Amino acid sequence: MLCILVKIVYFYFKQMIMAKYKYPWIYIQELSSSFLPQSKDDTAVFIGYTEMHENQEGQNLHLIPTLVNSVKSFETFFGKAQLEENIEITDLSDAANEAISVGFNGSSSLHNLYYAIQIFFEQGGRSCKIVSVGSFKNVGEPLSAIELLAGLDALETEDNNLLIAIPENQNLPETDFYILQEKILLFCKAHRSFAILDLPKTSADDYNAIISSYREALIFPYLSFGATFFPNLVTDFNYLYQESAVKIKRSGETLSLLSLKESDEFLYKKYTDCLQQFFVNLPPSSAIAGASNINDMDRGIWRPLANFKVERIKQPEIIINDRQQEPLNIHPSGKAINCMRKFEERGTLIWGNRTLGGTDPEYRYIAIRRFVNRIEYTVANLLKEEIFSNNLPQTCARVKSKTEYYCYGLWNSGAFCGPKPELAYFVKCGLNETMTQQDIDSGNLIIEIGIAITRPLEFRILRFTQKISS
Repeated sequence: MLCILVKIVYFYFKQMIMAKYKYPWIYIQELSSSFLPQSKDDTAVFIGYTEMHENQEGQNLHLIPTLVNSVKSFETFFGKAQLEENIEITDLSDAANEAISVGFNGSSSLHNLYYAIQIFFEQGGRSCKIVSVGSFKNVGEPLSAIELLAGLDALETEDNNLLIAIPENQNLPETDFYILQEKILLFCKAHRSFAILDLPKTSADDYNAIISSYREALIFPYLSFGATFFPNLVTDFNYLYQESAVKIKRSGETLSLLSLKESDEFLYKKYTDCLQQFFVNLPPSSAIAGASNINDMDRGIWRPLANFKVERIKQPEIIINDRQQEPLNIHPSGKAINCMRKFEERGTLIWGNRTLGGTDPEYRYIAIRRFVNRIEYTVANLLKEEIFSNNLPQTCARVKSKTEYYCYGLWNSGAFCGPKPELAYFVKCGLNETMTQQDIDSGNLIIEIGIAITRPLEFRILRFTQKISS
C-alpha cells in the first residue's frame, strides 16, 4: 500500500514539473524572501505643536504619527511656523553711520517644529514621522510637558526602531524639561530606540554651569539610549512674522512695518532687508536627526556620524575651541556632551559621537548603541514568528539559519570586523548549546549571538529568549 502511495505522489510531482518546464533550458525562479529577517532603517520622529493637524481628507492627525517626505508635505498636513509678534527694529543711524539692530522686545514663539523640519530635510533626511500634540499656544503661554508626553505615548504601537527628537523640549520650564527627558530615555530603552536630546538654553557666559547642573539632574540608569548635543545653531532661515506687529523705533517715534509699506516704500524695503538678516536659532537635535537619517541609508547605521557637515547653518550660537570642548566630551560621570563646532573652510561639523552612558564601555558610542538596537529589534521580530512553533530541533535550526543569513548580510556590508564570517559573528541555538532540556520543556527558545563591531573575535554577546510551545 505504501509503495502504491509513493508511486502516485511521484507521478503527480513529475507531471507538475513537466508541465512547468517543458524543454531543456536554464530556469530561474525567484522565491519569496518573506522568511528572511527584514531590517528597516530607523524612523526619525519629531514630536511637537503645529499650526494645524489635518490631512487632505479632513482626518484629524492629532497624536497620530504621520509620515512626511518633504517640507511641502509637512505644510500640507501641519501648516507653517507661528508668526512672531514681538520683533523690534531699532534704528540709531545718523548722517555718518548706519546703526540698525533687530531683536525681540517681549516673548518670542516657543514653537520651533516647522524650522526643525526644514533643517532635517536640508541635511538630506528623506522622511520622518510627525506627532502633533496640538495647535500653537499663544505667544508667551508656557508649553505643557503632559501634552508632549502624550505624543511620546502615541509611539507605543510603532513597529520599528525610532530616532526621537523633541526640539520644543528646550522651551519647557526646568522641572518639566527633565521629566520629559527621563521619559524619552525610558521609552527608548523599552523600545530599543534612540533619543537625540538638547540642553536647556545656554549662553557663552553660563553654559558650563548649566551643563554641570544638567549632568547632576540625569540620574537615570539607561543613559546609553540617548545623546545630547550643544550648542544651539544659527540657521540661515528667517522668522515668519506679522508685518503689523513688527515695531520700528526711529528718530524718537515708533512705527509699524505695515504702515511704512503704504507710506514709504524705500524705508519699508530697507527694514525688510534688515529682517532678512535676523536668523532663526534652533536646538541641534533636528540637524542631527537629518544627518543620521542620510548617514544610515548611505553609509550604514554602524558608521559614526562625527565630522558630518550640517547644511544651512551659519554657525553655532557659541563658538568653542579644543580646550573648551575637552571637559564636555570626556567627563568622569560619563555624561558626554557632543559639540557642534565651526571650522574655517569646512563649515559647522558634528564633533562628537558619544552617548550619555559613557560609564558603560560597551555602549559609550552612539553608532554602536543604535546598531545593537537595530540587531536586537530585528532578531526579536524573527523570534516572534516562531511563537506558535514547537520547541523542536527543526525550529532551532530554522531560527539559527535565518539569523546567520541576517548576520552574513551585515558582515558583507562591512558592519562587523573580521576578514571571515567566523571571526566577525557567531550564532548559537539548540540543546546543550543555549538551552537545557528544562528550557525546552518550558517552551523557552533561546538564541545567542556574538558580534564583533570594533575588533575581530571581540564579541558582544546578545541573548534572546522567546516563549513558544513546549
